[in-house]
Amino acid sequence: MITNKCKTMMTVLGASFALLYGASAISAPVLFFPQTSFEDDDLDYVIDNDNDGKISVGDDLVAYFKINSTFDPNINNFTPIPGGELTGIAEITVTGFAGGVFTFGAMAGGVLAGNEVIKLWFDNGVDTFALNCANQVACASAATSGAHYLTASLEAGDSWTAIAFPGGDDIATVAGGGSTTTYAVANFSTTITANPFNLPLLSNSFIGSGNILGGSGLTNGATARSDFDFTINVPEPGMLALFAVGLLGFGFANNKKRQA
Repeated sequence: MITNKCKTMMTVLGASFALLYGASAISAPVLFFPQTSFEDDDLDYVIDNDNDGKISVGDDLVAYFKINSTFDPNINNFTPIPGGELTGIAEITVTGFAGGVFTFGAMAGGVLAGNEVIKLWFDNGVDTFALNCANQVACASAATSGAHYLTASLEAGDSWTAIAFPGGDDIATVAGGGSTTTYAVANFSTTITANPFNLPLLSNSFIGSGNILGGSGLTNGATARSDFDFTINVPEPGMLALFAVGLLGFGFANNKKRQA
C-alpha cells in the first residue's frame, strides 16, 4: 500500500515538472521561473463603428497573433514553441479617450464572451497561422485553431490602456504608417479565468505591454501591426517538489493511522 502511494506521488511530481518545463511528451511551450514572457507578432483590425475615421469611443479593436517563443527575462533567453504553434485573439472596445489616453473594455459580439479579452490556442501540429493571412476571416480561423490553452478576462481591478502618439487616433494615418513607427504604447493587466492546460502559476495575473505600429504594406485589411509581450508568474521547481513531498507524507501518515 505504501509502495503504491509512493508511486502515485512520484507520478504527481513528475507530471508537475513536465508541465513546468514543457516536456517533449506533451510538446507544450516551455515556462521559466519566476516569470515567463510570450513574444508575439500581431495583426490589428480597427472596426470603426461610427465611421468617423478616428479610433473613438465605441470602436472595436481585434488582434490576431502568433507567439513565436517563450522568453526568460532574467537571462534574456528565448525558447521556440516546440512541436507546433501558440496563437491567439484579443478583442477590446474603446471605452474612453481623454488627454491622449485610451481606455478599453471587453468587446461584445466577437469570438470571446463576457469579460474575456484574450484567448490562446496551442496547435500541436503543422503551423496554420501567418501574418499574411488573406483577410480577417482567414486570420480568425487560423488563429483560433488548436487546443484551448489559456483565457484572460478584464475583472475588477484590471485595466487596459494605451497612450496615443501624434496621429495615433487616426485610422488612415496608422494604416499608412511604417512598420517600425510607433503610434501608441499599450499596457494591460488581466486575470486568467481559464487554464485548461493546468499551467503551474504563482498567481492568476496576466500582464502585457507593447507598441502599436503602422500598417503600411498589409494587404489583408488590417489597420496596424503590434508587438506585445505577455507575462505570467511561474513557481520555482522547489515549490512543486515540496508540494509533492507533502502529499507523500500525508499518504504515509494516513497509512500509519490505519495500521494503528
